[in-house]
Amino acid sequence: MRYWEGYQQEPEDEPYTYYRKGQWAVTNGGMEGTPTPKLDPSGEQEGIYQIDASVIGPQWLDHVVVKHWVDLEEFIEALRMAIKIHRKDVPSEELEKAIAAARARRQDHASIFPPEPPPRDFGVL
Repeated sequence: MRYWEGYQQEPEDEPYTYYRKGQWAVTNGGMEGTPTPKLDPSGEQEGIYQIDASVIGPQWLDHVVVKHWVDLEEFIEALRMAIKIHRKDVPSEELEKAIAAARARRQDHASIFPPEPPPRDFGVL
């Protein structure tokens, strides 16, 4: 018998993606976010942003709402899915309250620090 013939692979041995939308994915390990050039043209955030399944919850909204490279609506959708998969114990009322607060905070943050306008192309004068 060869060594691999008796090996029973566990599901967590290999990464598995349950859900993906835009820059966020829900995997068997938790959540993963990849900055997009559109949201992070400076390349400030490099690599994959990971959140372990055991700590997924509404508290992450407070953390990511101020990160300019995070598409908040994509994060909210992925967070809802991750909670359904990994954290069924999180009350939906608590999550919805945190989502409303995060949206309001992002709007306040955007009014204080508006996005930089795109460079102007003056063309030939």
